[in-house]
Formats: sequence, structure tokens, C-alpha cells
Amino acid sequence: PTTTEFANPDGGGFNTNLDPAQALHREFGVRGQTRHGSVFSAALYRIDVQDELLPFELATNPGRDFFENAGSSDRQGIELAFKRQWSGGLSLQLMHTLSDFRFDQFVTDDGDDFSGLRTPGNARHRSFIALRRDIGDGRFAAVEAVRFGRVPVNNANDTFTDSYLLVNLRAGWQWQSGAWRYTPFFAINNLFDVDYVANTRINAFGGRFFESGPDRSVYLGIKAAFRAPGD
Repeated sequence: PTTTEFANPDGGGFNTNLDPAQALHREFGVRGQTRHGSVFSAALYRIDVQDELLPFELATNPGRDFFENAGSSDRQGIELAFKRQWSGGLSLQLMHTLSDFRFDQFVTDDGDDFSGLRTPGNARHRSFIALRRDIGDGRFAAVEAVRFGRVPVNNANDTFTDSYLLVNLRAGWQWQSGAWRYTPFFAINNLFDVDYVANTRINAFGGRFFESGPDRSVYLGIKAAFRAPGD
């Protein structure tokens, strides 16, 4: 545990009841490219965790995280990615993650049995899609969509966030001047002004699990990159 995670819920000093988490991670993946130029990848993984560290809050210290060990848990899933570029400057990017994170065995000191339930704070499904068009003369436009599935916010799995879909737009222009490359851009995040939970407080006291994400945001910016001659 970090020094922050060592905070003692009984007050003062370190939490001497907290053990380090140990994990065994196995992963198998493939990457490839088709004769048409499409690039793809897939990965399967499994992580067996002993004494996973989980946050919780106390009524006497709301808003402050303390940590406990969660017996044993396993994390398994698949990650998929695909990218294709066509003539004319059009490109497509797809990604999807399927995650199944669960407690194998977790019984608290109070006798609560969470074995078999999902570990809080993780969405089962996450998807991303981006369509980009390079128009020419350094100009580009892109639309992105991100989807998150429901997330359990406590060990008991009796409260979840709602799933949501966000759509973002970007457009810009890129040009080179000597060793400098400039990219002014315009963007709209959360185009349809969706209400969603951007962050969760795991096992928060008083049901204060949810931290909302920003509304529709419109902004302008410029990126500048320098590349020394010969690099």
C-alpha cells in the first residue's frame, strides 16, 4: 500500500491490519494487418489478486478514503481494436473492452459476504469509435463516440451508475514552419449535453457515490511541436 492507503481508520499512525495486494497476471494477444491495410489487435487476460485494496468511508470522516483488503478476486477480459484507412483521407478506429472483475472470496469482519459479486468501480463494457477525414492542406475533421456501461459503486452491488454515450467533434488545421508544426483546433465535447457520472467514490458514506461530468464544452486551442533538425 502507499502511504495514503495506510491511513488508519482508528486514528493516528499506520493501519497495521492492511496487507499488500499480490497479483498474478497472464495475457495472450495477437496483432496483425490485412492486405487492404487494416490493422487489428486482440488480447485476452486474467489477473488473480490476493488481498485487493478497496477504499471505504466512515461516518466520522466523510469524504476521506480508508482502505481494506478484499480477500481474493479475479479480473478477466478481452480487448479488441481495429483501424482502417481509405484513400481520400478517411479513417476509422474502433475499440472495445469487455471486463469481468469479481470477488472470488470476500467476507468482511462484520460478516457481510460479497463473494461472487463484481468489484466496484469498473464498467463491464467500454467502447470507442472515431471517424476522421483529412481534407487536404493540413485540414481535418473528426467525430468520436465513447460508451461506458453501468458501474457498481459499492461492494454490495446494490447501486450502479447509468450507462452513457458521449459524442465529441474536432476540427483543425496543421501546418509546418521550419522545425515547428502548428495545429490550431476547434472542439465540442459532449455534443448532446448528456448528464453522466464521470467519477465514482467507491463505498462512499451516505450514498455520495457520484461525481458528475461536465456539460457540453466548446473550446479553441493550438498545439505547437518542435522537432530539431536531424531528429
